[in-house]
Amino acid sequence: MGFASTLGHVSLSSLDEEGRCPSDVTKGMVITHPPPFTLIVVSMQDRDKWDVDSPAVPTECMEILVQHCRRWQHIRLTLPQAWHGELSRVQGNLPNLQSLALCPPGRCVFEIMDMFAEAPALTELDLGYYYLHNIVFPWQQLESIPLASPSIDEALEVLRRCPRLRSCHFLNLAPPEDYFDIVPVTHATLQDLSVMIRDAEEEEEEGDELDEPMEDKALIQVFLEYLILPGLRSLSVSTYPSENPIPAIESLVERSPDCQLEKVAVSGPRFFEDYIVDFLENCRSVMEFRNQK
Repeated sequence: MGFASTLGHVSLSSLDEEGRCPSDVTKGMVITHPPPFTLIVVSMQDRDKWDVDSPAVPTECMEILVQHCRRWQHIRLTLPQAWHGELSRVQGNLPNLQSLALCPPGRCVFEIMDMFAEAPALTELDLGYYYLHNIVFPWQQLESIPLASPSIDEALEVLRRCPRLRSCHFLNLAPPEDYFDIVPVTHATLQDLSVMIRDAEEEEEEGDELDEPMEDKALIQVFLEYLILPGLRSLSVSTYPSENPIPAIESLVERSPDCQLEKVAVSGPRFFEDYIVDFLENCRSVMEFRNQK
């Protein structure tokens, strides 16, 4: 399977040197009553340099693929803005779509995106670098969401919008941006939560030279303080070595009725054995505690 370096690869077949779908892709798709398929289109080497709104990005491949959107089942796209127009044609035509992963190739996207609003089978959504107030999905039915670079208010809003969530992962949590109300959220079904603070892994390497506002170093605690999660079973946090999220975790368990938290993982800060023992005494439901850099 060959790949075009600027567009990345399509799991169905290869692209030609100019980023066009070869004829065998078109032929392979013309099938009577074809089954659903998995589609992956990702950039290969220069994703960060691939201009998100570049008009030079070829669109022929997407023009062909959207013709078969009713067959889409699992979709993973690095999505340049040049493809948004073609993708608008999938709206209301996604009966088989179960999982969707979208990420722009460069900076955050401000454009309204609502072409996936109607997808009755969609339960898994993986998003990177989109503003929550600009995107529309069938939130009420989602069960799993990894979300990259949300602000605290966006993360809380996701939990409010998605009452059926069982698994949620926030990568690079950022300070509030005041798009949504910052008020406590009770979520009854969430079982697995992981939160990673923005650039936390860099602090140990840069030491005192890291210029991070002090308030940023308490993001994990601030976020956890707004949560009530009675169904939580697994919690993973990654934060600055100088931040201690344990009191916030204990408080979360205490105020969440009947919470039986079983697994806890903390990356960044290191704890003495006595401190870990005290935590396990305070949260007796925890059966596994992992602490690593």
